[in-house]
Amino acid sequence: MNVFKILSSFQNTSFLPIIDTALFQLQSWFEGLHLVSDSLGFLYPKSLLQLSDADLNSTAQIFQETYSADTNSDFVAEVRSFRREFRGEIETSKTVLDLLKFIISSKVMSSVPELATACVLSATIPVTVASAERSFSKLKLI
Repeated sequence: MNVFKILSSFQNTSFLPIIDTALFQLQSWFEGLHLVSDSLGFLYPKSLLQLSDADLNSTAQIFQETYSADTNSDFVAEVRSFRREFRGEIETSKTVLDLLKFIISSKVMSSVPELATACVLSATIPVTVASAERSFSKLKLI
């Protein structure tokens, strides 16, 4: 009987709060990733190639409005012209980072500075969900 009280106490004071914290952190992490994916998804090479002109314009416009402090009104035109001029290079790229490396290495950054900024944002935004990963590290200690 005493063992059952100890186990019940452990369950209520330690185990269940840890599980609740882990579930909350997972949910927050996936919600954050979903938001990032929604706002930056058009930059992925596959999406960049498959989106219609109207969809590309609207998603790029939404991105530009969301990140207006980092991009200007030329962003939408840059994305369209980049897709038109570098379709082959986009097809060989697998990630946004590959696109950024291409933009830098081919020296077209002066032509598409806003797109390069968007790629940099895309490459660095997932760092902001590190708090959830830190929580899991703390759970390992417990």
